[in-house]
Amino acid sequence: MKKLMTPRDDAKDGLMDHRGWLGVCLSFLLSVLLVPGSTAAADAAACDAYADQAAQQAALAVRFACKFHGPRWSNDADTHREWCRASTKAAVQAEADSRTTDIRLCMCDWYANNALSQAKANDARGCGFAGPRWSLDRSAHYRWCVLDKAPLKTLESEIKTRQELLAKCASTDR
Repeated sequence: MKKLMTPRDDAKDGLMDHRGWLGVCLSFLLSVLLVPGSTAAADAAACDAYADQAAQQAALAVRFACKFHGPRWSNDADTHREWCRASTKAAVQAEADSRTTDIRLCMCDWYANNALSQAKANDARGCGFAGPRWSLDRSAHYRWCVLDKAPLKTLESEIKTRQELLAKCASTDR
């Protein structure tokens, strides 16, 4: 496996020589200068939308018991708005994308746990329901959620449908 080189790898006696620092500085300057708009601050309307979405996602994290920590998961929209106004558009977009990914994965974890629990109840009660909805493979439920990017309403509808079917099964004389 190739080792990634860092500026410190060219160092003598544990100190980076001037060529290493020069390379780091030039790389940084070029990345800032060559990415249009990367240093522009996000506008007020974009920050309002960002803050609202961040607070809503923080509430979802609590609902799904995601166990996330840190400022990203604050439910205070004003805190998110202030951070946004002091940040570049690129940083705001990266943060929004990361939070969206985190909440999606947590939501799918929640869904897969519920789906598996209901599939086990189907099996234990001998209800006889079959098909992907009733799979005892937790990872199949998780993959479906992640890959299909199912909206929350769809996930809730699937859980509700299983609940209703299990209730009918329980009320039937066996």
